[in-house]
Amino acid sequence: MQIKTIKNIAPVPPLARRQTATQ
Repeated sequence: MQIKTIKNIAPVPPLARRQTATQ
């Protein structure tokens, strides 16, 4: 759910989003 919050705050690029999901 944290990833959803970060995306809501600021739409990060696909690369950064993938890195966050891995973390």
